[in-house]
Amino acid sequence: MKTPIRVLLQGLLLALPPVSALVAAPGPGEAPSGAFALWNGRDLSGWYGRGTEDPTLLWSMTASALLDYQNASMEFLSAHWTAQNDGLQGLGTGPHLTTREEYGDFELWAEFSADLGAKAGISLRGCPVGLPETRGDEAPSAASWRALHLQLIGELCTIQLDGSDKAVESRLENPFDPARVRPAPAHGPIQLQALGGTVRWRHLFLRPISPEEANHFLSLRASEGFTELFNGKDLAGWQGTTTGYEVKDGTFVCKPGHRGALLTTEEYGNFVLRCEFKLPSGANSGLALRAPNYGDPSREGLEIQILDQSHPKYSGKLQPTEHNGSIVGLVAAQTGYLRPPSEWNFEEVIVDGQRIEVILNGTRILQTDLSTINLLQTRKIPKGLTKKKGFIGIAGHNDPVAFRRFEVKRLVDRGP
Repeated sequence: MKTPIRVLLQGLLLALPPVSALVAAPGPGEAPSGAFALWNGRDLSGWYGRGTEDPTLLWSMTASALLDYQNASMEFLSAHWTAQNDGLQGLGTGPHLTTREEYGDFELWAEFSADLGAKAGISLRGCPVGLPETRGDEAPSAASWRALHLQLIGELCTIQLDGSDKAVESRLENPFDPARVRPAPAHGPIQLQALGGTVRWRHLFLRPISPEEANHFLSLRASEGFTELFNGKDLAGWQGTTTGYEVKDGTFVCKPGHRGALLTTEEYGNFVLRCEFKLPSGANSGLALRAPNYGDPSREGLEIQILDQSHPKYSGKLQPTEHNGSIVGLVAAQTGYLRPPSEWNFEEVIVDGQRIEVILNGTRILQTDLSTINLLQTRKIPKGLTKKKGFIGIAGHNDPVAFRRFEVKRLVDRGP
């Protein structure tokens, strides 16, 4: 298990081997390829003042209410933050300097300098990340500027300070959930912090990371031992309702109006499954786990829901265990991490004995132990709850959901 980013950066900094190489900026003040400046170099346009507060509270506001909220903070923001000739300066009082725009997956470059006794901090998607203090024996000068470089994909955060790795693919925690169950949000603002004294920020650049790039990055993580089950040409090696599926442009798709399971010809007990899927608007599908070659996987085995639940036709009609990423009828997943329709999603499912995890687009949205489920509160108990192995595959539900990259790695079976 990765150490949470909050722990890494508020205590000992662990020197971890780099997993993904971050590319340094081309030179001081120069924008890296594909990046844009977060600060316009003149004033505080594009920023507002906000404290350390749950960013999801902003989502309940109308667009006009949010604009009024942001503008109201500008009346007092200038008493705490100012635009200087070469950057942004915070006095260590008042709110954090917060972007009006929200960001999802991205790469960020910045430089900061803190006076003696002051501390710099930054929030990613509204979640605070502690940064090491500058040395107390240095006066603010060119020598005291620290170079910060980070990458955030899903909840996986890699941070470099002055070219040295301080965290590599560590989980960005959500401090606004006391139970530490709900992950950090999929998008949110960036906040610059000045704590306990004057802090300066300059050379702020951000490069958005596209879904395609994020999926490629996720596919390369710990990729040893995986076997691709889809050859990209036909359905050789698959069984079940094969007539209900077709191969198109290197993907396999459930035919509209057809339902049924497309299953592997080999059974799996403990495993890691990785796949990419793309949902049309309002579409429904699922991943079959430990299923037999007959019947409905959600009843005869287990099914991980794949669903565009944002569609109006589902409004008020779904149980929590029917939301995307859930184990249908058993365990509810965290929501808000599915990409919009027609974008490719990357999903990883880990089945290890009775423990199941679902990781969507780099964020863990479900983690459960099936042996702890209260069956008295379960309306329909799927038979897969007690099965040790079975087939895996797709549970089609009449909609043309596309899949590509369907690979599996067996894990050691622990026995009875």
